[in-house]
Amino acid sequence: MQLDSTLNFDNNKLFKYKLAFAKLYVNSLGFYIKKYNTHIHDPIPHKELNRIIAQPYQQVIENFTSQQNDKLRFDLLEAVGYKNDIYPQMLSEVEKEKIISDLEKKLKLSRNHDIWMGKAWSAEEMENGLSLTIEKILAWNLKN
Repeated sequence: MQLDSTLNFDNNKLFKYKLAFAKLYVNSLGFYIKKYNTHIHDPIPHKELNRIIAQPYQQVIENFTSQQNDKLRFDLLEAVGYKNDIYPQMLSEVEKEKIISDLEKKLKLSRNHDIWMGKAWSAEEMENGLSLTIEKILAWNLKN
């Protein structure tokens, strides 16, 4: 593999970290090439990845936290019978009342209330958890 030989200036941690980053970059590049139905020479997928890399780490964590909190909120709505693919105005009054009643019951649990308010995870909790995960992955990568 040409990338291995290009990065293989020595066999230390930096090389292994660079190789791990290179693998993630190439995998993500493939994702964006497929998403935009384009090819490797198109600058759009590369610009997307460079935009992500240029973002401050804290902003990335906050965006990720928001995504995860939104997902939990949508899961809560689905649990009470509201499907995200149905426009609320298309529901009958009986359906709306049942969904609202079920949601009110679920919100009595503090955990569900936090989910509904978008506070299931804080950015600090997410950053701590992700940092531990990333450290474990990098440590494993260095051993192998």
